[in-house]
Amino acid sequence: MTDASALSRGGGARPGAMAVWIRAIRAPSLSAAAIPVLLGVAIAARDGFFAPGRIALALIGAMAIQAGTNLINDYYDHQSGADWNNSLGPSMAIQRGLLTPEQVKELNLALMRSVQLHLEYGLLMIAAFLAAALVRR
Repeated sequence: MTDASALSRGGGARPGAMAVWIRAIRAPSLSAAAIPVLLGVAIAARDGFFAPGRIALALIGAMAIQAGTNLINDYYDHQSGADWNNSLGPSMAIQRGLLTPEQVKELNLALMRSVQLHLEYGLLMIAAFLAAALVRR
């Protein structure tokens, strides 16, 4: 499998599917989503609250939001003509012909559905907590 950055250097074969998607979601930028969650985890752990399941859900949700935001940015940059084949962007997967606009839009929708499920789960947990607190009264 060839590195996805080979195309930006003007040579090389088409990168593998995984390399294309990693480039499209701008994987290095996912740390921008993970760091605040991990800071919150450190504070919660210091105060005696540690729930691995919630940590995983928060990390997955935060990174899905970041990846989806990156994808939709590329999609609308392509739609508006803001990015061209010779632009210097971090992904440019559509402009380089690595992905179609429809593929990028569909993955973004899947990521946002994942975020929606995370939020619904969180709201259900809050509602259950409040209901339990009211029953105890």
